[in-house]
Amino acid sequence: MDKAIPTLQKMDLHSIHGIERLEYMDGDFIIFETNGDTEFNHLVDYPTRPNAVIINMCIAGSCKVSINLKEWEISKNTLTVIAPDNILQNHGMTEDYHAYTIALSNNFYDGIFSRQTDVVPLLLYFNEHRNFMLTDEETQTLLDYYFLMYKKIKDDNNPYKRPIIQGLLTAMLFEFYNFYQQLASTLEIKPQSRKEEIFTQFIKALSKNYQNERTVASYADMLFLTPKHLSGVIKEVSGKTPGEWIDQRVILEAKALLKSSDMNIQQIAEQLHFTNQSFFGKYFRHHVGMSPKEYRRS
Repeated sequence: MDKAIPTLQKMDLHSIHGIERLEYMDGDFIIFETNGDTEFNHLVDYPTRPNAVIINMCIAGSCKVSINLKEWEISKNTLTVIAPDNILQNHGMTEDYHAYTIALSNNFYDGIFSRQTDVVPLLLYFNEHRNFMLTDEETQTLLDYYFLMYKKIKDDNNPYKRPIIQGLLTAMLFEFYNFYQQLASTLEIKPQSRKEEIFTQFIKALSKNYQNERTVASYADMLFLTPKHLSGVIKEVSGKTPGEWIDQRVILEAKALLKSSDMNIQQIAEQLHFTNQSFFGKYFRHHVGMSPKEYRRS
């Protein structure tokens, strides 16, 4: 097991804007190139929860990362997306690793993707498949947008810099839809339905409240819905019940704390607002098949 740290690290865009070779806009948007080992890579040497959407395009070499405790290899022509509240850790890269990365604050992301496109199917797909293999031509198309954004973010005399970058990002998303429209019929560009809007609101509420709230009724109250209606909508849109989403998020956090912090089991139970260590242990065993102590030693 990697060296333990007191608790999971958190990272927002304000905390990294001073890094060399990185362009920064208003605490909402960061764009940079990684060519070999960089200071940014070491920010996630330990399990870290970035408070941002990260889009990474690898054009050479490879690296290994963990996203939500599952290891992935990023290689040439791989597009990787890391959502807010995901747990990210760097496990090393080859000397020739070369990538281009964009990071967006939650506000910047919402301002683009919550307006006219149906992003729920794509978000669900990214939840299961972190890496997308692109052709050389597709990679170059996305890089064309990247270099335009890089050029515009450096233009401090342009009062329309922000909406221009938002427009370029939106166009980049449409290009991505175009690449994968044959991959799954669900990846259609259409107005977001009311049910999909409820699902999006549920996931946002879960990300903010999973440590304190674990009942479907509590999330239904937050969204001004009945538990029955919420359960039906979430199951229809995602294929999982709200309870399954809640348990998945709580167990992910528990596993991360057990493996990557020096908090004892009682402290973890308290942080996740279980009534006592015994109840936490039974909950964890029910979902994982072993006790918290056994999982920490595994």
